[in-house]
Amino acid sequence: MQLAYHHVLPLFQELNTTTQPLLSRGEAHITVISPPEYLQLAKANLTIHDINAIALNHRIQSSQFHIVCLGKVTIVLEDREHVVYQIIMDSPQLIRLREEIFRLYYDRGGNVALFDPHNFYPHITLGFTVRDLHPEQGVFKGYNESAMYGGHCAHGGGTILRFKNQKQGVSFMKNS
Repeated sequence: MQLAYHHVLPLFQELNTTTQPLLSRGEAHITVISPPEYLQLAKANLTIHDINAIALNHRIQSSQFHIVCLGKVTIVLEDREHVVYQIIMDSPQLIRLREEIFRLYYDRGGNVALFDPHNFYPHITLGFTVRDLHPEQGVFKGYNESAMYGGHCAHGGGTILRFKNQKQGVSFMKNS
């Protein structure tokens, strides 16, 4: 799901004033199917065209989502500290889209133990110090980052501002 980067750029710029300079891809999106998941779906003959058709049918670009918090992951890999900031999201509509992809995967003989439509961590990666991190590096960008679980999720009143879902993407306004 593509989002208008100019809506998240101010938050990236604010975070980039910290002691560690951040890198950015210069774009904003929510990954609905990860590359490893796509490889699994392809084993049941699901094509990118099949997935795109389902996404268009679900009006993916109009999907609503809710901001949960600003997440921060800090881990050491290869003797180097890696920091990644992301906006943690919640989106029942995107989960329903993944469920429909799962049904097609099942209908085409896919092994249901190898793709879970609910194993989904919607987020927008804002910036990182070395590179982005993913589950393949042991990083899950979801509710697990919430401070209540010992993570680094800044809730309202923290750095995260208040977001509004709009046709063009996400815009934010400072909490009053």
